[in-house]
Amino acid sequence: MTDEVRRGAVLTPQASARLDEAVSLFARGEYHACHDVLEDLWREDGSPVRDIYKGVLQVGVAYWHAGRGNLRGALRLAVRGVEHLVPFMPSAFGLDLATLVEDVRHASRLWEEAAMRGDSAPDVPSPRLVRATSPRPEE
Repeated sequence: MTDEVRRGAVLTPQASARLDEAVSLFARGEYHACHDVLEDLWREDGSPVRDIYKGVLQVGVAYWHAGRGNLRGALRLAVRGVEHLVPFMPSAFGLDLATLVEDVRHASRLWEEAAMRGDSAPDVPSPRLVRATSPRPEE
């Protein structure tokens, strides 16, 4: 993702409020409700940054699937979600995407190991979707 596109990513006050709502829902593990808010934002935004919404949405649904024992579905959506978020790392829209991606990659490793052993979904820490407090160095 070019710096030009990133710099051009500005949220309207309405979109910012809805994104705050989605972040709050995500933090509470209400992934379906978060999905609905993010899907609306994704549909309304025709710019390349709309992939941020799609990535977070897919990550949330991945955790939802894992919570119901569907590790294959969780892994598939986790990979897709991360692919959408990586171009915008370390942060975008004031969201710390690097931390979220790190959490998802960790959970994915645990899910994959469990799936290979034929085990049920392991307990994994909740993914952290938080506001970026300071710029993180490029990794």
